[in-house]
Amino acid sequence: MTTSELTIWQLVAEAARTLPEPFSRQALISWISKRRTDVELSSISTHIAYAVAETPNRDRHPLGSREPLLERVDRGLYRRYRGGSAASPSRPAHVPAGTSSIPSVRRQGTAHVLLVGCSRTKASVAAPAKDLFQGPGFRRARRTRRRAVRRGSC
Repeated sequence: MTTSELTIWQLVAEAARTLPEPFSRQALISWISKRRTDVELSSISTHIAYAVAETPNRDRHPLGSREPLLERVDRGLYRRYRGGSAASPSRPAHVPAGTSSIPSVRRQGTAHVLLVGCSRTKASVAAPAKDLFQGPGFRRARRTRRRAVRRGSC
């Protein structure tokens, strides 16, 4: 079978076996695009997304019913899926609506959680959320939260 006859999923699998680890999302896209010039970037991206074991709601998409091909190492970096290895983060358990899987930090009997939407403007390197998100809305929400904590109003 020639590479032009392989499905996108098969090409993602072959790329994962071929590329030196860790490999980037762009390296995967490039590798596949060279072998299947007829395939749109959006199709390749969708296949990569559902090939990653840690993809949220993976099991709700037809591609997610297949054995994962990739594990996320860092933002935009992957390696071949190793199954149940100790290095592989476990899949999050299903959490019923209205509950949280994130443990609360309790101070003086009260839990404080602030949910802020993602910011389009991000730092160019991986960082904790407080440093990663740099958009004006995120900064404003963080300042407001800090002021409220200092006043003891939350």
